[in-house]
Amino acid sequence: MTALKTSGADWALESNSVFELSSRFLEADLGEEVVLLSINDGRFFSMSDSARMAWGQITSGATLSQVRAQLMEHYDVNELECLQSLDCFITALCQQGILTALTEKEAS
Repeated sequence: MTALKTSGADWALESNSVFELSSRFLEADLGEEVVLLSINDGRFFSMSDSARMAWGQITSGATLSQVRAQLMEHYDVNELECLQSLDCFITALCQQGILTALTEKEAS
């Protein structure tokens, strides 16, 4: 479990964590990549390959455990490497304000 800080609140990234896309970003699926655009300042982010796959799972409501399992099934990666990479990916998205963690109550 990794402690993350976002929006001034501490929360923990756990295997059952679920996230949603911030309303400040628009998403476009361009086939081989997904592009996110900030409606506030025009910043954009592009994701392809494993990031695109993880993004699709995350935004469809999958838990981190489900995302990890999907990535490990599709890519030749061990569990520790997958967890570390996913942790970095989610942390970066939360720090940029792209994703928001949902509480268990909000996720239901």
